[in-house]
Formats: sequence, C-alpha cells, structure tokens
Amino acid sequence: MSRLILTAHMVFEYKGKQYEADDIWNHEWINEEYIEVMEFFWTEGGGDCDCNRSLSIKKNYPEFLELDCGDEINLVSIDIKSKPWGGKNV
Repeated sequence: MSRLILTAHMVFEYKGKQYEADDIWNHEWINEEYIEVMEFFWTEGGGDCDCNRSLSIKKNYPEFLELDCGDEINLVSIDIKSKPWGGKNV
C-alpha cells in the first residue's frame, strides 16, 4: 500500500449558516484504508460531536464559539481527497 496525505473538505451548518473546514491527515502510516476511517471519524466517530466540529470550524472562523458536546452542528458534505505522501509529517 502506498502512503498518503488525506484532506477532508467539509461543509457544516449551524443555526442556518454554513461553515467550511478542512482536516489533513499527513503521517507516514496513512494509507488507502484510512480514507474510510477519516470519513467515519467525521460522520459517526469523535468528529461527529459539536466539541470537535466547532474547533475545526474555528480554524477558519475565529469568532465561532467553542461548543460543548452535542449534535447541533450538521455535516452537510464531506469530500476526501488523497495524494502521495511527501515524506514530512505536519
């Protein structure tokens, strides 16, 4: 299996407004199998909680509040892209 860099581009919705966020997984052990893991993380895993989603949104929108655990932030879309790993971890 080849090593990859995975980038998830997500659109979230909170209180009628949409927010974009990105997540990058760039480690020497990431491979094709992690595409499904990354999707699971944001749809059903730890990234499915408002506490983690709000932190991701906050990177692009510093005024966004850090929320406690909950399910008020909806995932509208997720687009995961992969490219070959370049040998440096982020």
